Amino acid sequence: MSQASDLKITGVEAIYLRLPQVKAQCDSGQDALIVKVSTDAGITGIGEVDSAPLAAKAAIEGPYSHTATTGLAHVVVGEDPFRTEYLWHKMYRANIYAGRRGWPSTR
Repeated sequence: MSQASDLKITGVEAIYLRLPQVKAQCDSGQDALIVKVSTDAGITGIGEVDSAPLAAKAAIEGPYSHTATTGLAHVVVGEDPFRTEYLWHKMYRANIYAGRRGWPSTR
């Protein structure tokens, strides 16, 4: 379990990056999603999402709908960024409609 701190997450920004022209090839370097997490102490964390970039951006930035489906940024703002296991479970529970094995398919 992570050690608690006095830090609070103040913002989550999903930044979509894409080459001007994307070729029909399997190349994960043509577009990407970078996530920037800011805290009240001015500390910023940056990470990369390894998924469909725009789908992940929507999952992060989506507005609050109800307790079983809400954007992930909404879930973590105001929380301690060092409580990673707690935050993982909180995001998991708050986004149950997105499916438990990746993005829902039409099959």
